[in-house]
Amino acid sequence: MDFFNRCSSGSSSSSDTSSESSSLSGSKNVHKSERIKGPWSAEEDKILTRLVERYGARNWSLISKYIKGRSGKSCRLRWCNQLSPNVEHRPFSAAEDETILAA
Repeated sequence: MDFFNRCSSGSSSSSDTSSESSSLSGSKNVHKSERIKGPWSAEEDKILTRLVERYGARNWSLISKYIKGRSGKSCRLRWCNQLSPNVEHRPFSAAEDETILAA
């Protein structure tokens, strides 16, 4: 699925660096005492959206440097699961319900 590949951190390419990978799996750029846990503010959402428009939905370690207290992984998850225009915010259709129940 194309959307998954754009938001996935699992793809390995020659452009991946160890610091980029470590910021996706943890928060090397954000010290534990500086990390923000919990809900994102509307302002953080706006900043994240602007940064994704500017840098793309793959440069999470770079993007996280502009959002104080948020790791690259946190930024990626927020974008891919809530803010991306590809996320459908609607109830499941009857056909989707049937597919889920059949699994």
